[in-house]
Amino acid sequence: MHNSFRILHIAPLLVFSVLTSTYIAHANPPAWVERDTADIRAFHSVIEIPAQDILVPTVLEVPVPTGYIHNRQAIAVSGDALMAPALVVSNRIDQNTPVTLSGTMPGVGYAALTDNDLETSVDFSFEEGVRNLAYVTIVADEPITTSEVRLALAPNVSLPRTVSIQTTEGEMITSTLVATRPLESTIIRFPETTAQQFTITFECVQPLRLAELTVVQSSDADWTEAVRFLAQPKMSYRVYLDPDRAFGVLSEQGAELQAPQGVREVSGILVANPAFSPSDFDTDGIPDERDNCVQVVNPDQVDLDRNARGDACDDFDRDRIISAEDNCPEDPNWGQEDTDTDGIGDVCDQEEDRFTERNPWVPWVGMGIAALVLIGLFVLTVRGQGARRVVLNNDAPDTGPTNG
Repeated sequence: MHNSFRILHIAPLLVFSVLTSTYIAHANPPAWVERDTADIRAFHSVIEIPAQDILVPTVLEVPVPTGYIHNRQAIAVSGDALMAPALVVSNRIDQNTPVTLSGTMPGVGYAALTDNDLETSVDFSFEEGVRNLAYVTIVADEPITTSEVRLALAPNVSLPRTVSIQTTEGEMITSTLVATRPLESTIIRFPETTAQQFTITFECVQPLRLAELTVVQSSDADWTEAVRFLAQPKMSYRVYLDPDRAFGVLSEQGAELQAPQGVREVSGILVANPAFSPSDFDTDGIPDERDNCVQVVNPDQVDLDRNARGDACDDFDRDRIISAEDNCPEDPNWGQEDTDTDGIGDVCDQEEDRFTERNPWVPWVGMGIAALVLIGLFVLTVRGQGARRVVLNNDAPDTGPTNG
């Protein structure tokens, strides 16, 4: 089983026919929900499974490298039409010590962070103009040994600015595993430590929503993983796995894949998914995970005050209106009044006291009068030239008759 699988860490040499569908957040229901399909651009990896010598529908199982899958979800695709749920199976749950997650927000279902479901998430409180800290406390049934924590962000969310991790007993810090530092990845590593309680602190400069938080325990080194799906005779498949976000909803009428009976093991090649596209809500070319303004277009990522939040979505004047939408980004003006409708708020518009600014009709009247004056001058000029020609003709000398 374990020798039939190879990993390629280079770009795939195969060109896959790509089934795409639209992923739209905060809008109408995504197309993949309406069509009962999934967005394959959300998956990091893909496995090619050739057609098997089977006569009836059969559950196929392809091994996956231990620890390679960040988010343990997968789908199977045949051609450009048939999609079916796939199941990542492992002995990891049986080996690991159970853990529970909690935080400082009462009534919040922190269990959503450990349910292996990217559709569920936890929103952490966020308030403009103050320092926002988010806490997650991990409590194990008994001491566990770990050196790594993995995060899965919900769609349209950027990484927190900083992270720190301590071992704790109740509310008392016993040791620091990660001193406060910038968070640059969804994988947080630290020296191997054995403890029963850990507290993770995030400093956020944009709203934070986590879909999953996984503690990688030392017992994980012994786990095995594989992907199962129901295959039809004479059909080849692509198995997409390890999504970075919610990817859609497939039919709930899928096959029962947990039972080991009748499962056929096959080999496959795991490669990077050529269709993978990181979530980019504002389509500015910067993936949400690293975008310092997730919902405002700012491809330059300018951050003059170096607070890890882009100037386009910062609020320098603290009037709760971000710079990209504020008609006076450096002067508080909650009401956004703009009397002359020139796009510059009254508070910072230096021309508001001019008579013409307060009476926008005046320039038009002035231009009308000027036009009438010009027309009048033109008419007078034409008439004057005509009268002069008449006078000149009347003053010409009479030479009288000429003798031949």
